[in-house]
Amino acid sequence: MNRTLARISMFLGAAATTAAAQPGVYSASAEKDAWTYPPVGSGFSQVAPVFGSPIGVPADPDRLGYYYVAFDLNSQIDLSQGPYDIASITVTAYLLNSSTFSGTNGTFYDDSYDSFITYDGTLTDTDPGRPIELYAAMYNNGLSALTWNEFLTPVFQNGLYNVEPVDIDPITKMPRSVQSNVDDGFDATPLAVATTTDTYVGSGNTFRIADGAELTFSLDLTDPDLRQLLADELNADGTLSFAISSLHAAGFMGQVGDDIWPRLGTRESFGLPDPSIEVVLTTGPVACSPADVTSTGTANGVPDGTVDLSDFSFYLSLWSAGDAQADVTTTGTADGVPDGSVDLSDFSFYLSLWSAGCP
Repeated sequence: MNRTLARISMFLGAAATTAAAQPGVYSASAEKDAWTYPPVGSGFSQVAPVFGSPIGVPADPDRLGYYYVAFDLNSQIDLSQGPYDIASITVTAYLLNSSTFSGTNGTFYDDSYDSFITYDGTLTDTDPGRPIELYAAMYNNGLSALTWNEFLTPVFQNGLYNVEPVDIDPITKMPRSVQSNVDDGFDATPLAVATTTDTYVGSGNTFRIADGAELTFSLDLTDPDLRQLLADELNADGTLSFAISSLHAAGFMGQVGDDIWPRLGTRESFGLPDPSIEVVLTTGPVACSPADVTSTGTANGVPDGTVDLSDFSFYLSLWSAGDAQADVTTTGTADGVPDGSVDLSDFSFYLSLWSAGCP
């Protein structure tokens, strides 16, 4: 995920939404969840281990155990006022503990995506551990978030998983299952990779995720097809559904493996908060780039899906005035981190974004 773009979006976001139809910021705890691991996974599960099957075993999908979670916003938004677009989403989940049940050698912390070729043996993964990834969820067998019964709907029926993680196929632009992306030979595109500050140094001077750690998934919505996939579910049902997955290696029944795999807390877990979501919705246009901060021909801070001279002029006005919204870099760098001053490094960083235009 491009954290630089996410950070600068935060700082220019206020300018980019002030004059649009006022966006709503909504938050909710998980409405439904289930550990998806046939035959024992269910909505009753008090923990959701996420792990992969041995690569190359055709009987099982690569992503064998994953966590389905759905959020219902119907009590907070009026669907008749839509359709809504999604400006940002942050999902929070919690690591109950790791498969070692050890407070000193838990799950390795890896906040970067690992290519499928680091799992099939083609290339060695250079950093310890595997990422915990969040994907959009696709329902099968005619189900939806509204019809899924947390305690009665099986995780597998009619030869299909009732819910599975998906991304967008770059060729067809349609949802694509990523359950076996390693065996199928392609890199999946997660919406987010988990980040956390709750880490410690374990054996071998490696960073581990602490038991009870808060995991943050800041969704990358720069792909318009992925964003539309989520918006379509929201506008149809008032819900948002996700699958949290990993490819941590585990053996039979998840008991023995060559990695330390994470066990996520569920709504049924004791001593942990429920997973939660924060969503920023708008009925106006969503910026195509952090540099997209004005409607064509104006300087009012409303994005219009294009990057042109009006965006540059509006940022220049903020920068010239020393406005805090123009503070987008640490002094001497162009990394999108504010430092409390507005100077040439901020201008140079915005100029690089503006020059790149829309993706």
